[in-house]
Amino acid sequence: MHRLLYEHIVEVRDYTMELKVIVANTGEDSIGIIDLKNNYITEQIPIKSLIKEDNNLNIYLDTYHIGPYALCLSSNKEKIYLSNVYDNSIYKIDISTMKIEDLLPVGKFPVCVEVYEELIYVLCSDSNSISIIDEKSFKLIENITLGEKPGDIEIDKSSQKIYIANSNGYSIDVIDLKKDSINRIKLNKNPIKIQVEEDLMYILSNINNGVLNCSNISVMNLTDNTIIKSIDMNGIYNNMIKPFGKELLYITSFENGYIFKMDLYTGNIVIKRFIDGMPNKIIYFENNKLLISNISKDCVTIFDTIGDKIVTNIKVGIEPNGLILI
Repeated sequence: MHRLLYEHIVEVRDYTMELKVIVANTGEDSIGIIDLKNNYITEQIPIKSLIKEDNNLNIYLDTYHIGPYALCLSSNKEKIYLSNVYDNSIYKIDISTMKIEDLLPVGKFPVCVEVYEELIYVLCSDSNSISIIDEKSFKLIENITLGEKPGDIEIDKSSQKIYIANSNGYSIDVIDLKKDSINRIKLNKNPIKIQVEEDLMYILSNINNGVLNCSNISVMNLTDNTIIKSIDMNGIYNNMIKPFGKELLYITSFENGYIFKMDLYTGNIVIKRFIDGMPNKIIYFENNKLLISNISKDCVTIFDTIGDKIVTNIKVGIEPNGLILI
């Protein structure tokens, strides 16, 4: 149970969004709002100000850190689900009022949250599990055990399968929603990021054990789970994104603060741009731009993939992680 005191703030505001970015600021227990249509005006909202005055959820905040981390939209696009890695919980937040409507304990260190077919899937890295929540009742249905340190999730709507990268488990778990079954794909590398496009999966893996310091991009054929392409890279890369329909990958590095554009046909890095800091989460928007959170520079970078250049760096809260577009 939360232990927090908060000051009553009497203020009526309409937070209905029109192309805005919501940012989870893990280091200061706040969420940020960036207005993409109005000169990137930003606002940082402390989590304690999201608590309703009647507080019938028994939320109390004082020196207790909750660690807002991952975000996703509800099925009806009217709510935000926010996972908290230090509090092991998920909040349901009303977009129009920016108030917490409900909360639910989940597994340890929930790093990803996704919604599909009115179910909420919360990936819990430190408990090696996925929590499944009924969206309407906001009640836990079940916890499913996964491989070691699950760190990323992809829901393939066409096949109705959920893919989970076990970042310390040399494997990808596959939950087949049609068959109500779970299977494991064994790998010879540790996957940290996955992306599914049609019948292919793009996998970013890395090894950093004091002896080896390298990463790999693999392409898996999902019809038979065979690796059809494997590209080794020196250094540690922590995230990637593939624009749909393009044989390109954008890859970021914690080590040196760069973003790289890779040609998947040749496996070559064709563009290298310095972002600085520790670029982390990435989302794609407006067909040619990336939004990248930077946890050491406390900013969100807008990167133009047409000119391969930084558009602007937007200052947000401390240690920004998850991003969603509204």
